[in-house]
Amino acid sequence: MSKFKVGSLLRNTDNNQIGVVHSILDDAYYCLDVGYIGDDDSDNVEIWTPRPQEWCWIHTRRDSMPFIGCFLTQIKIGYSLVFTDHTYTSGGKRKDVVIEQNELITIEPFIGTLPRFIKERL
Repeated sequence: MSKFKVGSLLRNTDNNQIGVVHSILDDAYYCLDVGYIGDDDSDNVEIWTPRPQEWCWIHTRRDSMPFIGCFLTQIKIGYSLVFTDHTYTSGGKRKDVVIEQNELITIEPFIGTLPRFIKERL
């Protein structure tokens, strides 16, 4: 049984590289857009979740347009996520945005390409 699924976002913990699983070969090797990994490498790979100071694409139920924000922290009470959203800055001051888990539609890393949830709409 495969450890990861097609479409999973993965992070290589050795080099912090992020990739998407495009295909699974023999339930042991995963083809990513950044290369291949095998089950023997999977100790160095984890499902992507935002880390502090990491930029992300964020799409919520309350905002019709996705935005880019810098992840600050996760509040354990209610598992809310806190981001600095530079699209909402006013007078050069940042605005921190708290997003409740039930408001979040999707979140993806900002890695220089459009996120999948925007590419799928094009």
